[in-house]
Amino acid sequence: MHIKINNYRKKKTLHRRYRHVSGLAQSELVLHNNPVLPLIDFSAFVSKDETNHYPHAIIEKLANACEHVGFFYAIGHGISNELLLRTLSVTRQLFDLDLKIKNQYASRLFVNSSNINYQSGGLSRGYQSIGENVTNSRRDRHEGFDLYRELDSNHPLRLQFNEKNLINKTLPDYREMAIGWNPWPKELPLFRETITEYTTVMLQAGARVMRAIALSLNLPLNYFESTFNDSFWVIRCIRYPPVSQNEIQSPEYGEGCGEHSDYGWLTFVNQDLDSHNCLHVRTNDRSKATYISADPIVVEEQIALTCNIGDIIAFITKNKYRSTRHCVVSPVKPARSRISTPFFFEPNLDVKLRINETSPECYYGEYLINKIFDNYICYKHKYDKQNLAHLDESVSRIEMAHAKRCCFNFCKDFKEFATRGSVLDLAIGIVIGTAFTNVVQSLVDDIITPPLGLLLGGVDFANLTIKMKNFVYTSQPPVVVRYGKFIQSCLALLIIAMALFCIIKAINHLYKIAAKKKEKKETDGNIQVTEEVKVLREIRDLLAGKSSVAFTHI
Repeated sequence: MHIKINNYRKKKTLHRRYRHVSGLAQSELVLHNNPVLPLIDFSAFVSKDETNHYPHAIIEKLANACEHVGFFYAIGHGISNELLLRTLSVTRQLFDLDLKIKNQYASRLFVNSSNINYQSGGLSRGYQSIGENVTNSRRDRHEGFDLYRELDSNHPLRLQFNEKNLINKTLPDYREMAIGWNPWPKELPLFRETITEYTTVMLQAGARVMRAIALSLNLPLNYFESTFNDSFWVIRCIRYPPVSQNEIQSPEYGEGCGEHSDYGWLTFVNQDLDSHNCLHVRTNDRSKATYISADPIVVEEQIALTCNIGDIIAFITKNKYRSTRHCVVSPVKPARSRISTPFFFEPNLDVKLRINETSPECYYGEYLINKIFDNYICYKHKYDKQNLAHLDESVSRIEMAHAKRCCFNFCKDFKEFATRGSVLDLAIGIVIGTAFTNVVQSLVDDIITPPLGLLLGGVDFANLTIKMKNFVYTSQPPVVVRYGKFIQSCLALLIIAMALFCIIKAINHLYKIAAKKKEKKETDGNIQVTEEVKVLREIRDLLAGKSSVAFTHI
């Protein structure tokens, strides 16, 4: 199946305002203060009947949203609130499992696995720990559990696959990804049941939106039907753990998920209703990176799904419809972890497409698998068994490099701390204190206690002991209490205490004198001479002058 469009609609003028939710004020579509995405009702597009009348206003609104934003809120999608919330709940239960259990389903275990044809996993399917996903060369702060379409046993792609064709190839045939099986966790049987139900209704919702998009491009209602009737859908179950403020910036780790665009037809984001200011959508201000926050909303008791168009729609419309870049910011403590289960509505794997006019044709499966290889640490290595056998060692080296970097930062911080003036003063004080202690100890041992012992009848304080006669052993000296040395230590303590008392007393006295001088100076400076004082001083000076003149004439 080839995707080609020659007669899509001409560009329309953007509607400047939308009313999105009952009770909310109107807002500009492109905003920086209170951004809101367009709200579109797809309930009219449940039917494939091309003779039906479809609301022109909704089609125009969708066209404007795809041209200028690339994101919108979808209602009338046909999915119950109960199922959306249950999907989030079982996903949270999945990530609450012990790490050892989750690692049993790690996607890295199935790279080049000899059991790839069996229901034990498959390429890129399964659990990824925090940091295994990479976006823009930085590790993402989230856990993931990826689920892909499982082909039936008699599916043509499964029948065509030949594992021997993969030998000595640096890039696997995309069919290896297609024939894999999801490693469903046996500890949580409700998870598989819920995801299966979730997938069925999400495929129906994707078909509704694609019919509306076809009409928005002046194409027949079912124009794209043959490109997704065998959709190779993808579900990413994701947990974004909360981070503290000092963890937000890191040279190794980026955001919860770094800025990117999605690959296929559409993405539906089902997220915790309390996850605010996490999903950031880049605006159409191309001069600088500005974002709006696509927070979850509920419209007339119906959960709206955040929907965005993917790269394939941008390719076939020559970027008339935008595949908008977006990112996920980790929640900040004390907020709880954010759960999200985005559903990627993808084309069939054997759909042929061109990324641009000069690129060769390729299957969507080839395009998808190259994208996957760019986003996972375990696929950064050359695709051969010898290198991938050492994947765990490689991950360990990454962790070791991170530990070395942390150690270097610690040493750098300690150097800055140690070279501060206050620390040097403290070190000088310790040296002087140690020397002073030695002087006092010598004063007690060599100057004070010898004459004191002489006055007491020649007592040697250093050897004053009490022998514990009941505890005498043949193999070792008797146990004694050396109270003489204790007396010497008490004398040393008394002298040190007296010396410190005198020093502190003197310092406090000097502080008081300095404080009084400062207070007197401030008081003298604050005295204001009144007019009356000035007049009295002038009279005094005049009288003094007259007295001096009379005196000289006497």
